[in-house]
Amino acid sequence: MILAQLYTFIRHSNYCLLILRFVLIQLFSLSVSPEELDDFSDSGSDYEATLKATKRRKRVLIDCFPSVNFKTVVDEWLDSYKQSRKAGLLVLINFIVQSCGCKGVVSQEMLDSMQNAEIISTLTKEFDEDSVNYPLCTPGAQLKRFKAGLCEFVRVLVRSCQNSLIYDEYLFPSLVSLLTGLSDSQVRAFRHTSTLLAMKLMTGLVKIAVLVSVQLQTTQRRFDAEKSKRELDRASDRLEELIKRKEEELSSTMNSIFRGVFVHRYRDRLPDIRAACIEELGVWLKTDPEDFLNDGCLKYLGWTLHDRVNTQTLNKTTENATQSKFVPVMWATSCAPKVTDVCLQPSSGQHWG
Repeated sequence: MILAQLYTFIRHSNYCLLILRFVLIQLFSLSVSPEELDDFSDSGSDYEATLKATKRRKRVLIDCFPSVNFKTVVDEWLDSYKQSRKAGLLVLINFIVQSCGCKGVVSQEMLDSMQNAEIISTLTKEFDEDSVNYPLCTPGAQLKRFKAGLCEFVRVLVRSCQNSLIYDEYLFPSLVSLLTGLSDSQVRAFRHTSTLLAMKLMTGLVKIAVLVSVQLQTTQRRFDAEKSKRELDRASDRLEELIKRKEEELSSTMNSIFRGVFVHRYRDRLPDIRAACIEELGVWLKTDPEDFLNDGCLKYLGWTLHDRVNTQTLNKTTENATQSKFVPVMWATSCAPKVTDVCLQPSSGQHWG
């Protein structure tokens, strides 16, 4: 019975990974070689025949889907994750690795026995450190399509996990840890792709955190109103405690991304990486000014004023901040001097690698 369940799961995991591969193909208009698909064959089963048939019609299959249904893709992956979170995480990790343009594959044995630094070091061998050829740097329409699709995938993933898996203390901590390690890599493909993914992940979490905060405030007001009429029951206390715990876990995850990725990459030597960080900062300022509209975050925006490369990104960022309906008009007068002071400070010219 156990072997049968394990066998079923392996087949399902292969299927999910194959789906994610097709997402990459669709986004980047890549062709998949038979050798690559062989990596996912389930020898000796009827599933092998399915994969072989897929090889023969791979281009036809791709052409039948003018756009990717990310909700379906994420739902398929969530099904596999719920059966085995280790194997589900492995599928997602390999999807991220391949999104960087890396041919390496992370095995379950590597995930179980190696630290992230060791895994990244192993994957780095698949890259020329000076190589600039990877999906996110491809010029033209392919870049826009791939980048937009990759960002949408992250958005749907976070949204689909907002009520449960964000708080399972395994999936998102593991993802953040991996993305943090990749963002510190000397390989530009790893650093650029992981930074973009981490920033989009952060944006999704910020939006959820705002909803949770509103939910907590509403719950507290309702409890306060009822307190004068009757004693709060234990169920009400537990609900408020649960919401507070969610808020704390979200805050911890966001802090890990901000300090582990943003703080180091907003001054990266690659303009596209700096732009990805500052652009998302503008989104955070607009989405959650209560937590981000402070000296601690404005100083990063102030430094960006010295960055001539990112003028367009800066304009978009400041527009996001100043046009937010949540930002009071008085902010301009109360915070402008602080931003000015930061901007007038001489820049050291130092860039994080």
